[in-house]
Amino acid sequence: MSKQRKKTSGGSIVIDDVPLRWVVRSEPQKGTADGDVGLRLTVMFDGKAHRELVLEYPFDKNQNLARVLERTRAAPESLIADIRLAMEHGWEAKSRGRPFIFALYDEKIGED
Repeated sequence: MSKQRKKTSGGSIVIDDVPLRWVVRSEPQKGTADGDVGLRLTVMFDGKAHRELVLEYPFDKNQNLARVLERTRAAPESLIADIRLAMEHGWEAKSRGRPFIFALYDEKIGED
């Protein structure tokens, strides 16, 4: 019996000369103990010391994860804008410490 490999989606971006990488931390989930949970992305400094940024998006019952990830790759400006917003609220990529969880409940991922 062969093992199925977990699909990992992610990429690399540079903001203000700081190399960052992002991956999907968890896909949207419906009916969890905490209620409906939207897409969560992890963003990290692509170096030694880092403080993880977790971007939490609202749950959208009509969203298609494949399309969301495709748009994120095709139009990283929305991801960059979300990361810059987290930076304005105190996240520093090169710092150390606990993960910085940033909820974007007022934002809609993939908005045109």
